[in-house]
Amino acid sequence: MQVWPAVGGTFFRECLTIFKFSENVVKLNRYSDSNHVKESRIQRIGLQANIYDASEIVYVVEDSFAWEGGLREGYEINSVNGIPIASLGYFGIYDLLSDTSIEEYQLVVVTESNDVKNVLISTE
Repeated sequence: MQVWPAVGGTFFRECLTIFKFSENVVKLNRYSDSNHVKESRIQRIGLQANIYDASEIVYVVEDSFAWEGGLREGYEINSVNGIPIASLGYFGIYDLLSDTSIEEYQLVVVTESNDVKNVLISTE
């Protein structure tokens, strides 16, 4: 049995994907520019949550909206705009932070020193 490595969404966004099923081939040709990619709100906010545990902030881009709001790697998200993270999950938080009609996000987080902190992220 042949095992294929996992390919994430970034590859499909950055590359033209060609499937040749008759030859068992998947070819990724990198686009020469990124004009076809629209930046999502979560990318502009500048944070990444753990895909397996959406409450865990994996990294925060320095000088991003998330950074300016006070979020840091290692913080745990309890809720976003009053919605508990347990009910959102990874894809729920991704959809919520990608919603371009929302200009402010109120997050309740727990810092690495176990302090509960309210964080306001404004994208204006």
